[in-house]
Amino acid sequence: MRGFISDIWRGTSKYFGIALFILLAGVIVGMLNSASLSTILNKMLEQVQEVSKELQLENNIFATIRVIFMNNLMAAIMMLGMGTFFAIFPIWGLFMNGAVLGYILTMPNPKGLSTWEMLVYGILPHGVIEIVAILFAAGLGIRFGVLSFRSIGALFAPQKRDRVKRDWGDSLRILWKTFILIAVMLFVAAVIESVITPQLLNPLVK
Repeated sequence: MRGFISDIWRGTSKYFGIALFILLAGVIVGMLNSASLSTILNKMLEQVQEVSKELQLENNIFATIRVIFMNNLMAAIMMLGMGTFFAIFPIWGLFMNGAVLGYILTMPNPKGLSTWEMLVYGILPHGVIEIVAILFAAGLGIRFGVLSFRSIGALFAPQKRDRVKRDWGDSLRILWKTFILIAVMLFVAAVIESVITPQLLNPLVK
């Protein structure tokens, strides 16, 4: 297991760091420019709230876990696959998700929770695992995007083609391992968000 994860980390660590930087940049922008971004971010939040309302009506814990897991897994798959197109999608997706998170942290909470309580009890328990999984997906997606740029450059520089080909092979080799790790992490995060997070928040609701 340690070798499994270390193999993934060797292949994605640099791009994981880049992905984290983009996410944090989005958080900061969302916190500092909440007023100017409110129209865009509110539309994104409305979509999430609609899904949340539907799940509350069903009142089925297994349905909640399934929907949260599948939504997050599809987002991760999109970041992995669409990253091939010059990393535009994972970069934009990370930044906007960070902006939404920053915006949420500045919003007055209708249930009377402080920003600190919302962060510690409402986001971190599942969010740490979920965010790390998304960063792995986005990081590998960004790596694919960089390789796409390098592949175009190699068309005009034959001496670089072998290196680019090897790097594509290395990236594709860890793809399935990364996907398995991401899927497991997102499932665990979905269970925590559905089962544990509400139990942590309920005593704090005023």
